[in-house]
Amino acid sequence: MADLIGYISDFGDEYLLWPLIGIGAAILVWQKRFRLAAAWLGLAVASFGTVLMLKLLLEACGRHPDHPLYSPSGHTAGATFVFGGMAVLFFPSALAALPAAIAVAALIGATRLFLGAHDLPEVLVGGAIGLGGVAALLLVRLRLEGTAGRPAASATQICALFAGCVATTVLLHGVRSPAERWIEQVSHQFLRPLACSPATPDESGGAS
Repeated sequence: MADLIGYISDFGDEYLLWPLIGIGAAILVWQKRFRLAAAWLGLAVASFGTVLMLKLLLEACGRHPDHPLYSPSGHTAGATFVFGGMAVLFFPSALAALPAAIAVAALIGATRLFLGAHDLPEVLVGGAIGLGGVAALLLVRLRLEGTAGRPAASATQICALFAGCVATTVLLHGVRSPAERWIEQVSHQFLRPLACSPATPDESGGAS
């Protein structure tokens, strides 16, 4: 069971997610949906950047009982934005993507809790960031393309998207980014002297 849950959780690793973002952008360019492609990339940077900034700020002083939120779940935020965002971009009805995004947030968040990588507040913050990005992308699509339920991609484009996602998953699933360790090191080395008192306990152990 733990192996299966770990396998599911790895769909939230950024080594897998960023190539999927690139594939989604390429399909949008193929469709000549250039403004939506720009919004997709911009919101991806904003969503992942928000997680990064929060991790840098919150991890600076280490874990402490008085500060329950240490490391917002990047896996939950990233997977929710990328897979929920793909649904917004390529489902015939963009509004139908919201339940899919919520389901992804719940699934990946549950795996992080089961694995002990995060506690509930950290998962909830990660899910909120991911869902916020999905909601923003939904608003952009509705503004640019309206609420028409027409297919957003041809069969060939959907097949290309599917094939690209499968190939990326085969190649990169399970390859884990060292970003969390780097973020923690940078936070402790550069932000701790500015944000924390000398008596703050130096404990770590967050996970993406």
